[in-house]
Amino acid sequence: YGRISTRGIFPASTTFDTVGIISESVRDSAIVLNAIAAFDSANPLSCSYPQEDFTRSLESSLSGSIIHIPEEQVRGKADSDIEKNFWKSIRLLKEHGAVIRHMSFPDYSLYRQVRTQILFAEAYCTHEQLYNKHPSVYDEDVRSDLENGKKITAPAYIRLLEKNREFSLIFRDLFKDVEIMAVPSTSI
Repeated sequence: YGRISTRGIFPASTTFDTVGIISESVRDSAIVLNAIAAFDSANPLSCSYPQEDFTRSLESSLSGSIIHIPEEQVRGKADSDIEKNFWKSIRLLKEHGAVIRHMSFPDYSLYRQVRTQILFAEAYCTHEQLYNKHPSVYDEDVRSDLENGKKITAPAYIRLLEKNREFSLIFRDLFKDVEIMAVPSTSI
């Protein structure tokens, strides 16, 4: 968040939008990240990090690297093929010297509800003009989300943002002793 500029990306939620890289390999992702990770003075959410070569550690040993897995957030939470491939990847990391540790993860169902409501409100704000003029261009499920976002009042939105900041502190504390956490990148 903030390492890759979101300027020029059509937003869904300015609070949560990030740019992700989809590639065939970790090496490809590192090469692309080298090309696109930069401070963008025209984007207020862009962060100024020192320039980094993301390919430099690709040949490093994983020996002793600790990878935390919140198993209760993984098991049974994704399509079976995704979960199967996730655990296959974890076995591969372990075979290459990584230490796999279970981590407790707080129930974040309330956080998900808060995040979803923020997303709906911000998506409605982004799409308001087009949606109001041409609602039929949106799929039914997207129209439902936008209608939910339309109903969120300014005071309710501010309370959601405050709750989101509280959750950010909880998650920041959770990751004080966790350098790497592995979870499937998608559930479907």
